[in-house]
Amino acid sequence: MRLYNRADIERECDEGAFRRGLGYFRQGRVSKVKISAGGKIIKGRVRGNYASSYSQDISISEFGGQTAIDGDCTCPVGFNCKHVVAVLLQGLREPLSPVSTAAPSSGKPGLDPKVKYWLDGLEQAVSPPDGADPNAYPDDIRQRLIYVLAPSDAVGPIDFLPAGLRIFSTRQLKKGGYSKNVSTYDPENVLNYRPAKYLRPIDLEILRHLYWARRSDPHVGISGLHDLSRITDGAVLLEKIIGTGRCHYGGLKGPRLSLGPKRRGKFIWRTRKDGAQKAGVRLSPADGEENAPGEQENFVHVLPLVPAYYLDPAKGLCGVLDTGLEPVLAAQLAKAPPLSMQDAALVRQKLEKMLPGEAETAIPLPEAPANIETRQIAPKPVLRLISGDLEYDPDYFRMHRYYYRPRFEKITLPLARLAFDYNGHEIASDSPEDVIEHKQGDTLFLIPRDRTAENLARRVLDEQGFERIEDTGLFSSRTRHQDDFFLMPLDDDGLPPKRPSEELYFHDSTRFIRLSTDVLPALIKDKGWRVEVAADYPYRIAEGETQWWGDVGEGSGIDWFSFSVGVEFEGEQINLLPALMEVIGRLPDDFPGAEDIETRDELLEEIFHENAVLWHRLDDGRLLPLPGPRLLPIVRILLDLYGGGKGFSRLEDGLLRLSPLDATALTELEETCADVRWHGHERARELGNMLLKAARNGFAKNSATAWIARRPAALSAGRSQLARLLAQGRFGWRAGR
Repeated sequence: MRLYNRADIERECDEGAFRRGLGYFRQGRVSKVKISAGGKIIKGRVRGNYASSYSQDISISEFGGQTAIDGDCTCPVGFNCKHVVAVLLQGLREPLSPVSTAAPSSGKPGLDPKVKYWLDGLEQAVSPPDGADPNAYPDDIRQRLIYVLAPSDAVGPIDFLPAGLRIFSTRQLKKGGYSKNVSTYDPENVLNYRPAKYLRPIDLEILRHLYWARRSDPHVGISGLHDLSRITDGAVLLEKIIGTGRCHYGGLKGPRLSLGPKRRGKFIWRTRKDGAQKAGVRLSPADGEENAPGEQENFVHVLPLVPAYYLDPAKGLCGVLDTGLEPVLAAQLAKAPPLSMQDAALVRQKLEKMLPGEAETAIPLPEAPANIETRQIAPKPVLRLISGDLEYDPDYFRMHRYYYRPRFEKITLPLARLAFDYNGHEIASDSPEDVIEHKQGDTLFLIPRDRTAENLARRVLDEQGFERIEDTGLFSSRTRHQDDFFLMPLDDDGLPPKRPSEELYFHDSTRFIRLSTDVLPALIKDKGWRVEVAADYPYRIAEGETQWWGDVGEGSGIDWFSFSVGVEFEGEQINLLPALMEVIGRLPDDFPGAEDIETRDELLEEIFHENAVLWHRLDDGRLLPLPGPRLLPIVRILLDLYGGGKGFSRLEDGLLRLSPLDATALTELEETCADVRWHGHERARELGNMLLKAARNGFAKNSATAWIARRPAALSAGRSQLARLLAQGRFGWRAGR
């Protein structure tokens, strides 16, 4: 017998959760259901939005004459949510458990869930466990509510929000640490009439405090980030949060914070690497202690609360701070944003007029230069070509979105990053600063950015098809490359293709090679750009002289030779036979062979035309250009030898095995390619000369590579098919340089 039915689910879970859970169930989002203990325990897993998934632990019991459902979930709601509903509905389809110790629900009205929840609490209050801490977690509850103070992602116009707080729900692992499945917890969930079981009484108190503070001041919590400095009694709330023992600094992997003793300290201005000054505190030695080596230089954060609190991440301590100032004044001073050198000069002037003489010693003034000078400098565009890891949405290339497909897939792509050099002072194109500051001696030089010139440089990238990652609508926003550029494909009219595809966007190398060979040299020479190419950028061009070589050596077996051909570049011999075989292998199936050599040669000349280039990737990732006309006679001879590549089974370790009768073709190749440096087996070359002379005197070779009369023939349909392949870049060739 089943221990619950659909009516029980509707009664135990609120209407909204049941409706949404029913939708999840019908969409097939339940990926796992495990029923045990005679149906009393149900474990499940449900796919949420995008690629997230949540786990459920559900217990079925009987209370007040009806079925009670207690469903914990790792989602932000946490209890009897839509994911729990979906698992329970899926459980009704699972095979019945052979063991059942409880009767099914009668379906009759029982206690109101709110009354039942009140009775549960009353029972715990009447008979509390001896000496038990109500805020401690029992062994069977692994889900945790984690508080993160000064989260590392709280970076924006104010640079740093030390009193910022994020709340997460995650599972604590038995081996220590937390699960990777983490979700943000909304304090509003505390209004559920039955909060999640893993919430301790202190959590409920904190969440209610945050919820009502946010109701009175919407700026307290924005996008899951709660600003304790905007709460009137934020200091009291902070101590409760740290007292849970589940408060970390910076992130889930950051140090766990503890309440520290009250300390004395003095405000100072600290100059950062970027030249900006940030207000902080230098702590005085604790009572009975002396300064440790270097402690005077230790910079601790100040939480702008009333009273102010110091935050020492190195020691994992947070406590009340005594600065000698009025608490409200100290809190306001701690809120100071980072000051640029220009702002520091103006702030210093304001403070000198604002503060009385006594306060001037307690509130330090930021350092400021004695002189300020403005310079007008024309920017020099700097384009850096890099390789970046991104996540893209595959549904971008489909007419209809596939709901059950994971939303994003990983890919590594060539990217571009734009910056501007103002006489040795470089600034990123996406930087919001309007003025570049440079201090030299006692003088502060201000360089206003030339936005007009910068916009012209961006327009050049736009004309080539570059688009900011953030603006493409193709990639995930969870990347550090949001402001970098990707070279999008364009049609002949300079517009996006009508039929986008992953092959065209990510695997068509034509536009990237054109960028490296044509566009970048023009930007450097004609427009004065500086271009820097990273070592991992996949379209670096190898430049330098090449020397072609051919080698004929002793092969395995009686009267067999080995043959290889390639180029020497930067002192290294590169065997090109495997690459040439790959090109031949891409020829259409109906490509003319020995029966129509004239047509075949005309088609080969179209492929290996004057401006055609084959790009061979070197071991270091660079692309070595190989001119098509140089490859034409070699490919023609290979086709003469093996007719369409079917004989390439005789390739061993990058070398071709040749019979003595094949020596004629090698001799013809040697005559055609006069600049190729030949070396190797003299007997094969002598034999080839002898056979070639005999063939020219009217004797045909008795071999598979016999000469066939070259009769005229009309070009076959293979020409149009080959033209289409060339247009698609299927051969790795370029139409022109």
